[in-house]
Amino acid sequence: MTASLPQTIEDTLALLEQGNYVADRSLATTLFLALKMGRPLFLEGEAGVGKT
Repeated sequence: MTASLPQTIEDTLALLEQGNYVADRSLATTLFLALKMGRPLFLEGEAGVGKT
């Protein structure tokens, strides 16, 4: 079974909430666009903050 991509930013927010992720609209928008364009999302941050 293949999961479908979210069709809207609101769908992306709902999926993040279902997974108990805390995300604001700007993060959901960024994730939605990366998924739509099929591009990787580059994350920066200190070691040990949960980027992977």
